[in-house]
Amino acid sequence: MQQRNHEPSSCRSEFAVNEVGEGDRRVVLVHGVLDRGQAFDRVATELESDCRVVWYDRRGYGTSIGLPGPPATIDVHIDDLLTVLDDRPAIVVGHSFGGVIALGAAARAPEVVQSIVLYETNIAWVPGWDDGAMSVVRAQADPEDAALQLMLGPA
Repeated sequence: MQQRNHEPSSCRSEFAVNEVGEGDRRVVLVHGVLDRGQAFDRVATELESDCRVVWYDRRGYGTSIGLPGPPATIDVHIDDLLTVLDDRPAIVVGHSFGGVIALGAAARAPEVVQSIVLYETNIAWVPGWDDGAMSVVRAQADPEDAALQLMLGPA
């Protein structure tokens, strides 16, 4: 079995991408608004003996803080995931808002996203769903802090 490496590997993107495990099957993990890629560390430990497991910090989070450009839209997050996928087929697991990104990537590149696993994902495009609060959170320079303030109130 491959030695766990907590140092990010290189990727053609600007992201620090972590990849562990062995095998032909690939699983890419996409975190939500109140997470970072590191939240999947235990999941990666469970899966690494059976498959390659990939996770990263989305734009504006953890190691990806400070990437150039304005706050990311959903389309930018989807573009980022497709860059991390690097045209290599994978099962994509999305937690919370990461699930919305996974669904968008599957719609754009069904030949790359083999299947999707969603956990605690809202579906903001369903008629009657009010996504106004999350739109405000995503537009902030620090979306993680903005989400915490939305849920817990100002510090």
